[in-house]
Parts: sequence; C-alpha cells; structure tokens
Amino acid sequence: QFWRVLFPTKRSQPQVHWHDQNCRLWAMLNNKDQVTRDFFAGCVLPVNVFHFKCKHKATDLECNRHCNPYNWPELHTSDGKWRFNSSAAEQANAWFCKYHAIVRKMDVDRY
Repeated sequence: QFWRVLFPTKRSQPQVHWHDQNCRLWAMLNNKDQVTRDFFAGCVLPVNVFHFKCKHKATDLECNRHCNPYNWPELHTSDGKWRFNSSAAEQANAWFCKYHAIVRKMDVDRY
C-alpha cells in the first residue's frame, strides 16, 4: 500500500525495490488481486545481500527463486561490485528507526 501511494503510476515506479523483507512482500503480492500483481509485475524485488546470505536456509526456494539479488546480473557493475549498497541502506534505516523512537513524542517546537 505504501509503494502504491509513493509510486501512483506504473511509470513512476522504480525497476528495483530493495527491501530486507521482499521475500515476504513477494508472497503477499502473489496472493493479491490481478491488478496489484500487474502493477508490480515489472519490478525486481531483491532482498538485502546480508539477509539473503544469513537469514535464509539454502532450502528456502521461494526467496532464492524470486528475491535472490544474485539472480540479476544488471545489479552488478562490470567489475562485479554491487551498484547499490543495500547493507548501508539497511543500517541507515535501522538508525532512523531508533531516532524516530526518540523524537516521535517531542512537541513541534523541539524538532
């Protein structure tokens, strides 16, 4: 629902949605109506590289098949490095979540 509001048209949507829980998101989208599945049909949904290597068993076929970041060679540069540092993004998101917990109860004049 968040991505549908953030990217209201298919044209405004990025081709790649990096997210730590894309394996769960993929399963949810797969069970949604056809309009929702069509809206996200052209999107790549890789999970964070660390998440893929450490949080899943090798036998988790759904995540491996649909969310394995190594499945898309275009996510790598010609020298084999990642085009996007998903681990750094995850660390920044974790920091913002902690910061949000600190400031969410502050009055407007304290922000």
